[in-house]
Amino acid sequence: MAIYGSAVNFTRYYGTTYSDQPLEITFAFSNEEVAVVPVANQVQVASPMTHEIVAADDRLPKNIRGAFPVVGGLREVTDEDLPELNYDGVALVNMYRPGEVIDLVTLKPPTGDKGLITIYGSALRIVVKNTGEKALGACRVFVRGSVF
Repeated sequence: MAIYGSAVNFTRYYGTTYSDQPLEITFAFSNEEVAVVPVANQVQVASPMTHEIVAADDRLPKNIRGAFPVVGGLREVTDEDLPELNYDGVALVNMYRPGEVIDLVTLKPPTGDKGLITIYGSALRIVVKNTGEKALGACRVFVRGSVF
């Protein structure tokens, strides 16, 4: 399972994990600011700001097309583009194994049931992968963005 979101408004992410199967949870970021718009996807729309006819991307919802004009085959990244971005900034790969005990010396869980990461980019992707032998019977991954 993959979850995407904007990371711009936060300075750190934290959360907890619970599952009845082992999980691999990866937090990765992208700093891409523009999206490539193929010629086949370009349409002409009236700009809501200038009322001029501009090129827009027909893959975007009609209510926001005019706000994201296509210039030279590129336009600003929107929420619709998040799954297509290149998430090359890996902030954390968290391995969760249910039932293991907390290390009493360090008081830290050896399996990563808690996490804290700082921002590497403007778009965030969280991938949760079941590494167990069975289907998930119970799973909770809680992630929250916070400003210092």
